[in-house]
Amino acid sequence: MRVYRAFCNGALLLAWSAMAAAQPTQKQAASGTTAGAARPAVVQGEWEGELVVGEARMKLVLHVSGEKGGDLRARLDSPEQSVYGMEASAVSQAQGTLRFEIASVGASFEGKLGADGRSMAGAWKQAGQSFPLIFHRQSGNSAGKSSRSHSPRR
Repeated sequence: MRVYRAFCNGALLLAWSAMAAAQPTQKQAASGTTAGAARPAVVQGEWEGELVVGEARMKLVLHVSGEKGGDLRARLDSPEQSVYGMEASAVSQAQGTLRFEIASVGASFEGKLGADGRSMAGAWKQAGQSFPLIFHRQSGNSAGKSSRSHSPRR
């Protein structure tokens, strides 16, 4: 029950911070990326995973892109919560491991890229808890609505 409550509190925090994440402050925008590894293209793309905590399940969509100078940028969507485009405050890749933090909700993910490059298995950490999470690479626009998180559909 304690884990479920921590997850729910984190989920509420995630939803509450959506507005702040959608409009980052100048400080967040300036620190939105950190230097990536020599080959950031390995993790670039659309990833989808399901965070499971007890009986609760939440779909997460991760968007990783490269920036000038080799820096990585990551955004996270939580479609069930109608939260789109949360900017990661730090992103790094080293030796096949991707790590990102979303400071606005006190969450982080660290995962190892699978040998085939189609999955990333790791741990989602939030509210003092750690939960297993596997992201799967999406091909094309199969991530659907979440791939358009940067602008609303009309």
